[in-house]
Amino acid sequence: MEYSEIFDFAYDLAEKVCHNSTLELANLDLQASKLILEASAKRWVSTSDLNEKKNSVDLVTETDELVEQMIKSAVAEKYPHHKFIGEESFAAGDRSPLTDEFTWIVDPIDLIDIGGSDRGLSTFKHKTSSFAKLAGDPSKGVDGGVMAHALRTTGSTACNAVAVAAGQLDIYWMLSLGRLPIILNETGGFFAGGKDALDAPVGQVMMGRRYIFVRAVPATESESPSQIQHRLARELYDVVDEWTNEDMMD
Repeated sequence: MEYSEIFDFAYDLAEKVCHNSTLELANLDLQASKLILEASAKRWVSTSDLNEKKNSVDLVTETDELVEQMIKSAVAEKYPHHKFIGEESFAAGDRSPLTDEFTWIVDPIDLIDIGGSDRGLSTFKHKTSSFAKLAGDPSKGVDGGVMAHALRTTGSTACNAVAVAAGQLDIYWMLSLGRLPIILNETGGFFAGGKDALDAPVGQVMMGRRYIFVRAVPATESESPSQIQHRLARELYDVVDEWTNEDMMD
């Protein structure tokens, strides 16, 4: 099976999950949602279903395990010869070796969340293209690949932005705002809008839906801090694909 064919299948699968366009996938998503809601209610009265992973702050519940099993069964039915590595089963000791065979690697709860949050196919397509280039190795034939270091999000826009302000992160690309520009500007950071709004007035940027933060940097012999920050922002925008939904403003 060609990689393009596999990608087309994954893209079509995301479309079906997002729009509940088939009864089979709609039922799968509904069952997973019910499991999550039921477990959420149980947590108020019991903690007996909590298991601790090696990371002491990363908890797994029986909900994650049940949702993963549902996804694994659905994949096995469609592609019986594909391998499957799930976050929860891997942590429990079911560790299939990673080989050159096609392998699905799944974080069950996040998968369900992605299925519910990507409301437009254009968004999913552009995100996938951007992630492929950010992680891709140009020496392996990935057009535009930059092999950027990965970082697991803190789960908070504010924490991510403050990490940029503190110099712990270099760049943060986001679709929400709040009071964060004030924090960044006070530390010498750079704040701007989308690819075509790097030099736009603050008022225009604040009314948009695309934002980029770049940490404070020292000047060099050839560039000022502002020039360096602008260059880094342009380099990011040269790699990622911007997308537009109906409720987004340029």
